[in-house]
Amino acid sequence: MIHIKDRLSDYHDFMKKLVDDHQMVLASDVMDMIEQLKDDLEQDEKENGWIPVSERLPEDGTYITTLDGELVGQEEPFTGMCGIENGKWDDEDCVIAWMPLPEPYKEDEP
Repeated sequence: MIHIKDRLSDYHDFMKKLVDDHQMVLASDVMDMIEQLKDDLEQDEKENGWIPVSERLPEDGTYITTLDGELVGQEEPFTGMCGIENGKWDDEDCVIAWMPLPEPYKEDEP
């Protein structure tokens, strides 16, 4: 959701400037904003979702969650450190997709 948060912050600053200067917002400006937010949402979903191994592999030694093609729907995805050697998974399992682990939770500081 980082793209959307950044975009909304930009829009807030833009709208504040318009209000401070007593300017109008055109409907076409609002439509452009909505389209940009939709694009950002799609980008966030793509970046935060499963990545097919046919698209790219993770860096060796990173912690990820994997999905085994033979076990889809039968068990939970596996989370652990990946081992990539010569562009292939070390254990030669049937991994079809992977995703990076989320950033650790951080409480907001006052």
